[in-house]
Amino acid sequence: MAASNKSTGMIITTVIFSLIAIICGAGWYMAFDDARQKEKTWEKAGKELKEEQNRVKDLDGQIQQLKTVIGRNVPQTGTTDQAADETSAVGGALTDIGKLNAQVGSMAINVKDATAATLTKIASLESDNSTKEKALDESNKKINALEGEYQKRVDGMTAARDQAVKDKEDALKSKAEEVKAKQAQIDKLNKDLKTVQSELDEAKAAWVTERKKYEGEIEQYNAQIDKLRDRLKNLTRVSFDTPDGYVRWVDNTARTVSLNIGSADGLRVRTSFSVYRKDNNGMARGTEDIKGQIEVTKIIGAHQSEARILEDDIYSPITKGDPVYTPLWSPGRAEIFAIVGKIDLDRDGIQDRERFRDIISSTGATLSQEVLDDGKRIVYQRYPEEFIEWSEETGPALDTQIKYLIIADIPDPDKEAIKDRNEAAKAINGKLKVMRDEARRLGIDEIRISDFLSYIGYTPERRLFVPGVVERPFNLKNGAASAGVDEGAGDRTSAGSVSELFTKSKRLKAQSGDNSGSRYGNR
Repeated sequence: MAASNKSTGMIITTVIFSLIAIICGAGWYMAFDDARQKEKTWEKAGKELKEEQNRVKDLDGQIQQLKTVIGRNVPQTGTTDQAADETSAVGGALTDIGKLNAQVGSMAINVKDATAATLTKIASLESDNSTKEKALDESNKKINALEGEYQKRVDGMTAARDQAVKDKEDALKSKAEEVKAKQAQIDKLNKDLKTVQSELDEAKAAWVTERKKYEGEIEQYNAQIDKLRDRLKNLTRVSFDTPDGYVRWVDNTARTVSLNIGSADGLRVRTSFSVYRKDNNGMARGTEDIKGQIEVTKIIGAHQSEARILEDDIYSPITKGDPVYTPLWSPGRAEIFAIVGKIDLDRDGIQDRERFRDIISSTGATLSQEVLDDGKRIVYQRYPEEFIEWSEETGPALDTQIKYLIIADIPDPDKEAIKDRNEAAKAINGKLKVMRDEARRLGIDEIRISDFLSYIGYTPERRLFVPGVVERPFNLKNGAASAGVDEGAGDRTSAGSVSELFTKSKRLKAQSGDNSGSRYGNR
């Protein structure tokens, strides 16, 4: 039984090993066959790789030849996507094509098209050049023809010039004696002229001396006449001006007065008057007879009006029957004036020319002539809108219809350091002299603007002292204290401001312990 089991085991083992041997033999065969196939495939791939390497080498040779042809023999070939890279062959070629397009005006995108466009442009330029060369030849022919014609003209002119020079020389030779004779005559005339000129200079010098003598005498006579005229005025105190009206009654409570002049007399509202004492020395003969100022506020009737009291004197109040006067207005007549100088009505350093004109116009009066702040003298054609500038050649001078030549503030040129102001001051002084001479010849009275304002009843609106602006002292109305016991009153001049309480009216004048001043104060 045991031997039988061993034999079966051997058989099975033998069978298994046989199968394993068969399987291994089959596997080895298959592996060998696969290896032979792969070896064949590798040999084929090697042949194809070698062929491909040969083709690549051939293409690289062709690319190098192409780089040489396009002039871009650089290591990097490049692509069209790298057109901005000029270091590559393709980028450099595209850059050259772009520059060429800009030159010939084409849109080529490759070397062939760019070359074709360039050849076309060259052919066009050659054609244009040929046309221009033909035109140039024609122009040269015309120029040569013109040069020949002009040369003929030049030759003719040269011949004419030579003939003219010859004729001139002949004429000079023939005129030499005549010129010599003329020169002798000229020398004689020059000698005679010098003699006459010398006699004329002597006569002129004598005339200038005589003129200066007469002018000096005339100035002396004028000075004597002015002096005698002023002396006559001071001695006789005769006034040809009469009162314009009279005070009918006074309302001291309302500070108003009634006048005997009105609409029938041509009176206007805002006309101001000076009120005089009954026992006055005459109208417009000085300010000592003026006792107050009034301004018309209402026209009541043909010969009646009402005025407010601007200023009066408590020691000499306005009363019934007091005469009133203003040089600005006369019943039924428009007064005419002329003025020269700068106008500062309130002495505050500010020019008041427009306000002065308004004062003149408000009463119906007019200005005939006026010298402005810059020294120009103007003549009114229609006051105050139309005027012309006066000149010594055209005039006109003052006329006899002018009532007063008003002398305002005359600046001193020596005190004006600024050039423009200095020249204006000189011009104003020059116009003043001329107008004074005209007024003297025509018998026109001169009047200072301060007296004029007093006569018309003008009341200053400002008494405030402004340092550096107003170069004048202010006089306090209440006097000044004495320096000590048994000593005289001190200087009444003050550089400060005066309160409106003490300047508006003498009715409100402050009481002072010093009575050394005038009974009426400093007006």
